[in-house]
Amino acid sequence: MVRRHQPSLKKASAIVSLAGVALAGLADASAQTPPPPPSVPPSVLIESIRDYREAYLAQVFSVFRIYSGPDQILTAEDIERARNIAAAAARANVMQEFFAADLNDDGRVTHEELAAVNRKRPGVSPFEVVGAHDDGVITLEEANAAARAGPAQAGDYGVGGMLIRLLDLDPNKDGKLTADELEAQARAAFALYDKDGDGTLSATEMRALATARTAGMRERAAEAQMASCSLPPAGAADTILHVRSYEAGALSDVTVAGQDGVTETSELNIEAGDTPLYIVASSYTAMIWRVTGHVERVSRIVVSSPAGAGAVGLPKEKVTSIRSPGCLRYQSAAVASGSQQLAALGKALGKPVDAIIDAYTLPKAMIPSDGVAPRDLKPGRKAALRSTVAFSAGGLENVDAATYRSFMRFNPSGLIRIDPADVVSNGKAQRYDVLPQEAGLLQLLMSGSLQTPRPGLYTIGKPIARFPAGLAGAHQVRFVLAEGVPRPAGNPGHSTLVRADGSVFTPEELRLPEVIKE
Repeated sequence: MVRRHQPSLKKASAIVSLAGVALAGLADASAQTPPPPPSVPPSVLIESIRDYREAYLAQVFSVFRIYSGPDQILTAEDIERARNIAAAAARANVMQEFFAADLNDDGRVTHEELAAVNRKRPGVSPFEVVGAHDDGVITLEEANAAARAGPAQAGDYGVGGMLIRLLDLDPNKDGKLTADELEAQARAAFALYDKDGDGTLSATEMRALATARTAGMRERAAEAQMASCSLPPAGAADTILHVRSYEAGALSDVTVAGQDGVTETSELNIEAGDTPLYIVASSYTAMIWRVTGHVERVSRIVVSSPAGAGAVGLPKEKVTSIRSPGCLRYQSAAVASGSQQLAALGKALGKPVDAIIDAYTLPKAMIPSDGVAPRDLKPGRKAALRSTVAFSAGGLENVDAATYRSFMRFNPSGLIRIDPADVVSNGKAQRYDVLPQEAGLLQLLMSGSLQTPRPGLYTIGKPIARFPAGLAGAHQVRFVLAEGVPRPAGNPGHSTLVRADGSVFTPEELRLPEVIKE
């Protein structure tokens, strides 16, 4: 059996995780959307294809015949029944495991009893492995509660996922999939790769199938990744726009990525119109999206970045903020993986994406006029929309020409001031103690805490709160710490820190606990 870590179940998680396999994938069929056009076989059909037609049809029908009921017509009710059967089996598995470990039949499983029946991992406490409490006892009541809670852990995989994907094949969308409908589509899918129509697939035909299967696997992976985002469904009247960028080209003076993370900011200017807008805005860098203009049109905005995301200009009930490495990762829609992500997004929202704005650098976008239909998106990963954005110094002065030039080069839209109280984010929005990158260097030069005898070299003559964030890669510089000045807090990135005597701080000396993020 597969064991998983389920910390929310506390003590009883030591045994409830054993039911994971039986529960996998039995999700509600109601959230599914229509299948791809017939000219592109859905992945559920491609995955089952064998080298000859009869074996393939038998494979396709094996799950259908078992779960479609006496009438051999698959419906949502059949899938719900399959869910209930699997949930009951999972509960039984949990309780069976409990009773198998209750060696003295006292209605309790102790640490020692569970260890005795779990000798496959000697020297490792099962309680420690699953994160259970350390009191060493799982009671019958706890096991029963955990068994009942287990079905909530189900995902869209396994038999349940297969049934949902089969029902998606329903050609007339009457909520039913008949055996004849399934057979017709399965035969058509096989024929697409059986070019000579002899009922078997040659080596050449199998290679073409392998390519299609790889694409299908990527499609499923994109759908699974999107499912982890838990996106609110779109309204029936909503126009869906996906705004996607790597960066903004404008720094924010407020961070949603912590004091050692760089937060940028982009403006989404909403144009006049009657159609409600559902906006999904994702970026690679931490981002605060400033929603301006006719904001009353926005029914919801989802902001996402693996480093942190927030929005201003909308009430918090209209904002969903997501910070997850696997959710809405930055990928240009002009490449295959980006296109699959876009299709998965539409499926997760319950309707296709209407328009997309895809730019590597995006300081501002006009919504919806800057959007293009996904099918019309042209390649160009480095595309940028900068024509309507003026540079803003954000109060910084040109106290050093080289530093100011770098500030303008890396941030063509400059520095934008934001009130942290206006930011809606699932993380903490706070003002920077020291601005990031070259903006922070200018700030410290203006205060007199830094001096720069030559480009790229900065002497820390007075105590400073912390290093500017983001001094890595092309932003790295060399600091000299004057005699008697304490080492600043924060993360210097790839920058070098030299003592007054010329000795260099080692990487270990620079790795303070507060800045280590591994």
